Amino acid sequence: MIFPPPVKAVKQRPSISTPITFTATILQLASSLVISRSLSTGALLIFSYFVGPEPFAPFGVFIAIVTILWVGIFGCYEQALFVCRDEEIAPLARLCCAVATLVLVAVSLICVGITMVRPGFVDTMQGLPLVVIAIPFALAARALHRLVCNLATRAGHFSLLVRSNWMQAAVQGSVLLALLAGGLPAIACLVAADVIGLAAVTALMLWRLPTFRSMMLARLPRSKLMSCACSWVAMPSWRLAMSLTSVTALSLPALTIPLFFPAALAGQIVFAMRMLELPSNVVTGAVTPILQNHLSSEKRSRSFAVRAVITLTALTVVTFGIIAMLVALLTPVFQGGRWAMSAESVAPLTIYFIGLTISAPFVGSVIGVAIERGAAASQLIFLSLTASAVVLMAAGLPLFWVLEAFGMACLVRALVSGAMYIRQHPRQGTESNVGYR
Repeated sequence: MIFPPPVKAVKQRPSISTPITFTATILQLASSLVISRSLSTGALLIFSYFVGPEPFAPFGVFIAIVTILWVGIFGCYEQALFVCRDEEIAPLARLCCAVATLVLVAVSLICVGITMVRPGFVDTMQGLPLVVIAIPFALAARALHRLVCNLATRAGHFSLLVRSNWMQAAVQGSVLLALLAGGLPAIACLVAADVIGLAAVTALMLWRLPTFRSMMLARLPRSKLMSCACSWVAMPSWRLAMSLTSVTALSLPALTIPLFFPAALAGQIVFAMRMLELPSNVVTGAVTPILQNHLSSEKRSRSFAVRAVITLTALTVVTFGIIAMLVALLTPVFQGGRWAMSAESVAPLTIYFIGLTISAPFVGSVIGVAIERGAAASQLIFLSLTASAVVLMAAGLPLFWVLEAFGMACLVRALVSGAMYIRQHPRQGTESNVGYR
């Protein structure tokens, strides 16, 4: 049975502060993610064999746009769930639902308007009109999934997160290949599999934890929601700006490479990025819930932060180092084929994904008024470096050096975010809510 019968969520959460439980939890989450990403990789490889690289260019644009919108759909109030008091969880969850509803309505109206007016840029890439129509559905699925995962992380339901990971991959892979066999266009298969997979696993998680479902649907006085919004006003005022800046910088490669290079070449690069995202998601998916769960623990220590930085850095470098060596050995096999550039681009993209994988968990775990301004400034620097790489690409810089420039920007992000994560942990333990607002 994939998901046991529903049970009530409990407030007591397992401690992951000790080295043994820290490592055991990472291994538990990582093992499930390895299984799930293996399923995703297999489905994508089979899919790419039949359709070629071209559909991955508009799909990369789709993922980049949805990711940018997804970061701000809750006004970043959902990140306060990791550090708020227990009695604030329900009002914050309800507030997130209210904000997301308004954003979804606005995005839907914009997408309908673009579809009706059909400006010139929509027809510049095959499959882009379908991408525009699908954006609100993908955004809604991602938003609800994120809120449920944040609540599960706060409550320490790591076993539920483990099951949901490979369940999502199994559903997405099955839907992707089933739709392809049914004769749907390739871009439609990619988009539909993405939305259906997220929606299915979110529904199962809500069934498994009915307390979360009732929490998000509960009617609360408007005054309580307003009070909660004011109490955590730093989230939309500082955290939102930082998050949008960060995700915009991360999305620039997938957004801009298809604009400056032919669809076949851009599709190969985006496909290579999708493949490298799989091990990156394994590492970040295993570490991020642990770091975010630790934010609401009774004691936080700098020794835990240092141990997390060292562990994540070592794990990331070893993982991508092995991948780069294996692909280098296999590159001659792809020479002259339709996927030659995908193999050749792995080496420069490795630097990018090392920086991305190290920085992502720390960026998501640096929360607090005292440090938000510094975090926002660091993400502005990252955006400037990434935008500089785009300018160089527009000026005609060879693709290899463009990817290297993106990678160096991500390494700077990793260095700064790791240092800030350590900085927010005092040398001695402190109460969990100190400095958060």
